[in-house]
Amino acid sequence: MIDAVIEGDCLDVLLTLPASSVQCCITSPPYWGLKDYGVAPRRWGDGWEGVLGHEPTLDLFVAHLVEIFGAVARVLRPDGLLWLNLGDSFVHGAVTGLSRNWLSSKAVDNKQIAPLAARAKWSGLAKGNLMGMPWRVAFAMQRAGWILRSDVIWAKTNCYPEGRHVRRPAKSHEHLFMFAHPKSKGRYFYQTETDDESRIRDVQSVGSGGGYKGHPAVMPEALIDPFVRNSSRMWDLILDPFAGTGTTGVVAHRNHRRFVGIELSSANVEVANQRLYDAYPLWSLILKARTVRRAPPPPPPPRLVAK
Repeated sequence: MIDAVIEGDCLDVLLTLPASSVQCCITSPPYWGLKDYGVAPRRWGDGWEGVLGHEPTLDLFVAHLVEIFGAVARVLRPDGLLWLNLGDSFVHGAVTGLSRNWLSSKAVDNKQIAPLAARAKWSGLAKGNLMGMPWRVAFAMQRAGWILRSDVIWAKTNCYPEGRHVRRPAKSHEHLFMFAHPKSKGRYFYQTETDDESRIRDVQSVGSGGGYKGHPAVMPEALIDPFVRNSSRMWDLILDPFAGTGTTGVVAHRNHRRFVGIELSSANVEVANQRLYDAYPLWSLILKARTVRRAPPPPPPPRLVAK
């Protein structure tokens, strides 16, 4: 089902998509050890059974992300690009962009934040360490054959306050890695502006997207927009395997691209698909009309044969 968010595990749903059908993938996976989304566990290729983000070790979490993006590589065109947004986190401490006040707010219950307490045990690092998660994933992706072309810094202009108890510079950025397909041989589609002043820079100062109807961390549309426009053509297919509430799809439709999203949470799926329709109802009606199967024409009338 194209131009919608599909409910399901991304590894399972990706198997149903045609090979080399996606021009660009833009996504932001969940943090490791942060939140329990209440979804069913799955059995991974290495035999471990559980939910992404709740692995017993940091290295296992990285390996599972690489496994997922291996499935993405099958549906991504060889000249396609992957934009991967990753935030860092600390061992048993505040998460990038999330304050202690936010974690203790009514929006997050004890079950959701309980995995934080296990980070010191799972990571093998001393308490207080910044885990370097984005670069751990990036290096693992390179070993899997992906070509890392750029590290875009998302400088948040309105990040969450971390409080006076934090004895370090306040965190106000995340990483957005640009990967070329393992089979690209260095050739991929990316439109570079002729005007150097309007060229995309590797530091993007954009305000945080905040939350959206229960989803705590939404990428802002202004951050995604230039990567959609520069990494795809009109009517190309954009993929987000961790679609959340559908922000990537909204931006894709605004730029006249097709979209397919995948999301485990049924509540998020409902919000995302309604959001896609509300943002561009005419587009949704056109797409619906394109997918309606027309009834076959009636058979021709019998020929009259003179006796």
